[in-house]
Amino acid sequence: AGQVEALDAQAREIEEARGLLQTILSRIDRSEPIDVATFCSLIRQGDMTMTQEKWAQIQKRYMSEAQLAAFNESVAKLPADFDQAAYGAKWKDLDRRIVAALPMDPASPQAQAFLDEWDALIAPFIALASPEMIEGVKTLNAHYEEWQGEADPGFSLEAYRFHVAAAQAREAMKAG
Repeated sequence: AGQVEALDAQAREIEEARGLLQTILSRIDRSEPIDVATFCSLIRQGDMTMTQEKWAQIQKRYMSEAQLAAFNESVAKLPADFDQAAYGAKWKDLDRRIVAALPMDPASPQAQAFLDEWDALIAPFIALASPEMIEGVKTLNAHYEEWQGEADPGFSLEAYRFHVAAAQAREAMKAG
């Protein structure tokens, strides 16, 4: 069911891109100029499609079929008004602030506050996630260095390494 929903979403995106391209081709055929907003929409649409294809390739490489299906099911459960662009901007901002603060002790209050922000950003997905999805994402992230540069997860390798160290420091503090 999750895969069907994901395919439906892709079909809607393809239909939107097709409509935009048909509008642009029609304007070109009538020798009408293409305004900047339409041109920018076309670029964004192409970038989004390429990004989704890259992510799909990476996910297939590191996630089992069950994990990938669970991931797609979880994403399909996100609210209809979920703003992916705003969400991505929050990740970029957190990444920028973490990297600017490095090096820092992973157990420090500042590092643990960053970890809390990280956890808050992934909370919407964790709330919907199945154990298969979580395992798939863990596997994907464990291989970050192998696929780094192929797609943008929203955070840098430096920030990811920091996250792992801060989470380990938190677990050690709980155990100690």
